[in-house]
Amino acid sequence: MSVDFAASGWAAEQLTAFLAAVSGLTEEADVLRSAVEQAAEAVEAEVAVLVTDAGVRASVGYAQGRVPEARLRAVAHCNEPLVELPGLGRCAVFAGPIEGLPGGRLLLARVGEAVFDVEECNLLRGMARVLSLSLRGLSVLADERALREVSQRQATENAELVANLRERQALLERLTTILRAVSTRAPLPEVLQAIIACAADLLNVDVVGLRVNDAADPRMLELIGSSGLPPEIAHDVRRVPRGLGATGRAITEGRFVVIDDYQQRAVAHPEFAGLGMSATMAAPVHEDGVVVGALAVSTRRPGRRFTLAEQGILQALADHTSVALTDAKNVQALRAALEAAQHDAMHDALTALPNRALLRDRLSLALRHARRYRTELALLFLDLDGFKRVNDSLGHDAGDQLLRGVAGRLQGAVRDVDTLARLGGDEFAVLVEGLQDHDDADEVVERIFGALEEPFVVNGHEIKVTVSIGGARPRPDDAARDLLRNADLAMYEAKAAGKGRYVSFRASMLSEMRDRLDVESDLRRGLEAGQFAVHYQPIVNLETGEISQVEALLRWMHPQRGVIPPDEFIPVAEASGFINQLGDFVLRQSCAQAAWWQGNGLLGLSVNLSPGQVGPQLAAQVADVLRETGLAAERLTLEITEGFLNGDEPDSVAVLEAIQAMGVRISVDDFGTGYSSLSRLSRLPVNQLKIDRSFVRELPDDGPNTAIVSSVIALARGLGLSVVAEGVESDLQRDVLRAQGCDEAQGYLFGRPGPPSQINDLLSRGPTWLPGPRDAPDADTRDRPLASRTRRHVDESRWRRKRPVLP
Repeated sequence: MSVDFAASGWAAEQLTAFLAAVSGLTEEADVLRSAVEQAAEAVEAEVAVLVTDAGVRASVGYAQGRVPEARLRAVAHCNEPLVELPGLGRCAVFAGPIEGLPGGRLLLARVGEAVFDVEECNLLRGMARVLSLSLRGLSVLADERALREVSQRQATENAELVANLRERQALLERLTTILRAVSTRAPLPEVLQAIIACAADLLNVDVVGLRVNDAADPRMLELIGSSGLPPEIAHDVRRVPRGLGATGRAITEGRFVVIDDYQQRAVAHPEFAGLGMSATMAAPVHEDGVVVGALAVSTRRPGRRFTLAEQGILQALADHTSVALTDAKNVQALRAALEAAQHDAMHDALTALPNRALLRDRLSLALRHARRYRTELALLFLDLDGFKRVNDSLGHDAGDQLLRGVAGRLQGAVRDVDTLARLGGDEFAVLVEGLQDHDDADEVVERIFGALEEPFVVNGHEIKVTVSIGGARPRPDDAARDLLRNADLAMYEAKAAGKGRYVSFRASMLSEMRDRLDVESDLRRGLEAGQFAVHYQPIVNLETGEISQVEALLRWMHPQRGVIPPDEFIPVAEASGFINQLGDFVLRQSCAQAAWWQGNGLLGLSVNLSPGQVGPQLAAQVADVLRETGLAAERLTLEITEGFLNGDEPDSVAVLEAIQAMGVRISVDDFGTGYSSLSRLSRLPVNQLKIDRSFVRELPDDGPNTAIVSSVIALARGLGLSVVAEGVESDLQRDVLRAQGCDEAQGYLFGRPGPPSQINDLLSRGPTWLPGPRDAPDADTRDRPLASRTRRHVDESRWRRKRPVLP
């Protein structure tokens, strides 16, 4: 299993635990045993061993006496990420060098194909380095013991040995202090300055400097810590060329550098040479195993030569500097990752605006602040009108560009103290704080409308954007969720009112919402309980007077509320998605009834479709219903709303074309009430237009309505479509429509919607009336009694057809 240390923070914790485990032991065998155990536990390895040229010094994972030493030594030096190990099979392996042990390697093996990742490898290298330091420390302690024994045997060398021991003891104490500071997350500058002070004290030098690569210029080195530099040159040597001096060589060559004749070397820095430095040494400093700087010391003492022990001290201090830098980098990376994760969790990825979660937090804080200091605030919900058409016609990339453009304009429209958030999709919100009066929020709304007046240009397309806005102000006990809900309700009210407008929340909206929820709940129960029935209204052929088809109309007989009109429950069903179940019920019930009428040689059927029903499943649904009920496809007409003509739904058009290909007719309902695209009408799979009742109501007045009706009929004729007029309530309206060439009509004149038995009664009576010649009624005709007008020039015998017996 691979562990993401950068995300979890385990790397620093495991390294700290490793330090604590090995630094407290005084025997090498104990240190080695503890080291392999801690390393195995840290990366969940089955095997951990420490091998040297002499064999395996410590191991976990193999039983005592069964350690395959030869194989493990070979694997430790093969540099392969995946190997076969005895008893374990295929394993992922890591091997890191252990300094101070001939051929020393720390080998970890984990069963499976998941190789050790970068974070694990860095952690294990750090552990190997710390182990090397600990072994070096033990070696120092061992040397100390040896020196004590020698001092006891050789009194003449006692003073020198005691001084040496004191130096080493001081080094160990200072190194322990430094490691403790690293493990307790002391500030990095404090840790580094402690290392510099330790080098100055223990090595008795005049100048100590720590340089690292300059982040702004890779050709330069930057001095980040020093001791003993005179103030007059400190600024001049803050940045130096990368290859200059012992420090530059240690960094560029990646090795320990000692220069005993500094004044005569070409690499000497002029400023340091001017200070009279005679000797210097520098040890490279690493960060995650990469050389990033060097720790250097210099002395003015003539003829001084740095001993191997002094070089070891500087190397130990440089190693501890590496540990401190690596730990600080890992901690910084972890903090940055956490901050980035927190930012991402609270901001929208597309627009970088606060998201719903951050808006909710700020809204809760704003509500507390407003109540404490008696200030006013408002919440605005914004929804782009018609955004889906942009995605569907231009693609989601264009939609994303438009959303970013809208976000930019909205950001410029709101005040600096306000919070603009994207809630998802095409919804935004604005938290308006510190209001002085009610007009302040209205001013923000006006600026928003103004900011969106100019069209957006996306991929060469000019897009006009309008927005519906709902606003809400907090009531005394409102929480953040209440204000969010209220603003959302007001926004939907703005949508329903015609879009592109602003609506403030009213308390009645809550009761209306609860009523809609009650209706939605009752809808589902009512369909299961058989409370719905399909009624039928006759549609009459104006040429023959016969009932040519019926329109299926859904009725809900609620047990407590009585008959609920469709205009009360159909919008709720459409909003909730339940319209698909209701639509399927109407289609199946009415097709089954029409199939019975078809069997008796009668009638076509017209069924209304909600826009939400025109989806990919509709064609298969219609085919299934026709097959199950036996209704002929040419007897079925499906009615779509005129608003469908204004959309840009290629998938929906394809569905209608597939349905029309079956033989089913497509009719446009309530034609004339919208703003239809005539060019789109000519391209859609449409067979029929239905003139809305609002135009028929005023007939035969010779005003605009008569002209509209005449135009619709002429348009239909030009496109090869049939025409049905709705809402016919008088003989005169019928006669005018017939004279103008209208094919069919429906309305209370011919029959109200009713159960199938009512249609059966109408069918048994024959034609609804006996039509006269197909011409417009003249003035004399209009003044005659209805009976005489409707029966002129009619041969009644042609209507005396024999009809089947109806149930």
